[in-house]
Amino acid sequence: MDSQLIGLISIAASVSLAIFFGLRGVPRDLSVIKEKLISIEVTIGKVWDVVISRPDRLQTVVRNFTNLGKVTISADPHETETLYRIRVEKPIISSGMIIRLSRETGLDKTEISMFKKETQCTALSKNELIMHVPCLESKLCTEYITIFLKWLDTTYLERFQSSLAEFEEPITT
Repeated sequence: MDSQLIGLISIAASVSLAIFFGLRGVPRDLSVIKEKLISIEVTIGKVWDVVISRPDRLQTVVRNFTNLGKVTISADPHETETLYRIRVEKPIISSGMIIRLSRETGLDKTEISMFKKETQCTALSKNELIMHVPCLESKLCTEYITIFLKWLDTTYLERFQSSLAEFEEPITT
């Protein structure tokens, strides 16, 4: 099964490159090709991490939050990081918004002080995300995930809803 998945991912990457260069033409500057390949490699790496972190073999914790509702959290330690699969009841997950608001509200500084770099997140849906926490120490990871979930339940949710209102109000009035 794993070899079939690797084959599918390789085919998808090949097709993506063919479509990209077919529509835009092959650039003369090879650094552009290198940048695109690095971007594709990072994306495939994240997809692979999600594929191999099977939820059936992970320990899952369930917590109830005031605004998010029921939240399930699973941890999957890897070689250099711990992947957290977080599922929330309320459909408010947006990795772009999480990154933006974490920088605006200072959560990124907390991450840097704890891990010497920022965490990464990948939204799987509006209810689920994968957090790449650059740490293997369970106590420190648990401390960060607790901070992150409290931030998600309060600061993020408030700012997320007000951001949506900013974009929706001009449309409805």
